[in-house]
Amino acid sequence: MRNKSSIMIKLIPYIIVTTIVFLWYYMTNVSLTADPILIPKPQQVIRAFIKDRVWMVQGLFASLGRLLLGYIIAMPLATYLGVWSAWKPIVHRIFYPFIRVLSPIPPLIYSPFLVALLPSFKSASMVMIVIGIFMPTYLNVVHRLDHIEEKILVPALMLELNDYEMVHYILLPYAYPGILTGCRTTLSTSFMILTFAEMMGADSGLGFYIRYFADYGNYTNVIAGIILTSIVILIINALFGFVEKVAVPWRT
Repeated sequence: MRNKSSIMIKLIPYIIVTTIVFLWYYMTNVSLTADPILIPKPQQVIRAFIKDRVWMVQGLFASLGRLLLGYIIAMPLATYLGVWSAWKPIVHRIFYPFIRVLSPIPPLIYSPFLVALLPSFKSASMVMIVIGIFMPTYLNVVHRLDHIEEKILVPALMLELNDYEMVHYILLPYAYPGILTGCRTTLSTSFMILTFAEMMGADSGLGFYIRYFADYGNYTNVIAGIILTSIVILIINALFGFVEKVAVPWRT
């Protein structure tokens, strides 16, 4: 019974997607109840994929490049600063209250100020992505290390390790699984910020593709861009899950 239940649970997403596609096809091709402009036929969206495949691939790599750069900048900085904030009270008092207050504010709110302050839309969008990744990652590391087990911390203190050894050999390895999990949890938020930033001022990327056709009322290509973005998020999330299973097998 448990095996059947687990199989059914795994099939639920596929059933939902299949149902949505069926209703989409039925409303646009059979009953003709859907607005042909706002909700195009599935075959029209497929033709948009085929026609704009080169543009979509180029936009995909542009978006992934920006997202990867944001992770490369934000993740190491947030992790390292978070570990030191958890270990050294003076670092905690300097950074934690400031970041804790700002973290509930969506990075999108900073966009008008960043656009006015920075020299280009691209630099403003990159700062938005970095902020969106940095703050939740920093807080995740600090909160995880606040609950470190005594059986790990006490022996390390008894060895009289210096700050460098404590941070690099005890605290960082302990926080490592939580960092990988945090990468998955911030993925959707980061991609949302990225898409908005590309809509705001980029000249390439998935967000730019969607905004470009939305400005002209071409909702067939808009839906194609939304579908591609969803597929990319699912694939990246699956890759993060695979890396987490390989790198931290004891979590599963």
